[in-house]
Amino acid sequence: MSKAIDIAVTYANLIILSTFLYHTIHQLRQVRRIYASYAEVDLFHTGPLFAFSTLTARTAVALIIANYAMLAGFVAVSPILASNPISVAITLITTVMAVVVFSWPLLDLHNRMKAEKQQMLDKNASEMKISFNETRRRIEMGEFHDMADMAPLKDMVDTLIAERTVLEKLPTWPWQAATARGFGTALLLPILLWLMQRILERLLNF
Repeated sequence: MSKAIDIAVTYANLIILSTFLYHTIHQLRQVRRIYASYAEVDLFHTGPLFAFSTLTARTAVALIIANYAMLAGFVAVSPILASNPISVAITLITTVMAVVVFSWPLLDLHNRMKAEKQQMLDKNASEMKISFNETRRRIEMGEFHDMADMAPLKDMVDTLIAERTVLEKLPTWPWQAATARGFGTALLLPILLWLMQRILERLLNF
């Protein structure tokens, strides 16, 4: 009887979790389509681009918390239930889905940011090539009589080099480092605590 109740509780939680996942993914899919298609990509003004990652991170963390709250309820009812294969499978699926919920809606926007950065780098390289060709032409024509004559072109090249250095450091992932760290902590900390608990149990029972 007890085993039947455990199985019923497990499947009930699985159904609830599946419903939550479906609703969440459907909602984020719509937001992803709108955000990726119509958001203006400005790599020097990333605030609006980073804002969406806060939403996906919170949704993913809520999913993680719901899963671990479910496991805590299992432990309170029956410690054996929390370690059965179905419960473990639910936890693994939830962990994978949390990663998907956080990152998947941002992939199109990442591709647009990456394309924008590449376009800016290509333009910089084209301007650099023009500057080099102009410098070479003037040297061959004997237009430079001293270093002062070369100063304007040298300043232009230095500016383009500095510009490229800045462009190469621009982010192409639409989230702040703090957001990614917070999500990673929420994802991994309970797992690490569970592993530590299992290790301590083995050591104490040794």
